[in-house]
Amino acid sequence: MDRSLGLGYLTGSVILITLLVVMLAIWYLSEKSLSVTNVLSRKVEVFYWFTILFSNTLGTALGDFLADNSGLG
Repeated sequence: MDRSLGLGYLTGSVILITLLVVMLAIWYLSEKSLSVTNVLSRKVEVFYWFTILFSNTLGTALGDFLADNSGLG
């Protein structure tokens, strides 16, 4: 079942990679650090959880892409 909104797994993965890089760039420019050991403010926590959201979704999309296109799935 294709759950990629008709974009395809590759296009969806590219979008998620872009979102992840943009989120990390905004986080770094805002905080001058990407440290997850000292999440002491709401702002850093929001950056952290959005980064987790994008990276986990990317992992799922790439896994589905590889499974569908390599015959493993």
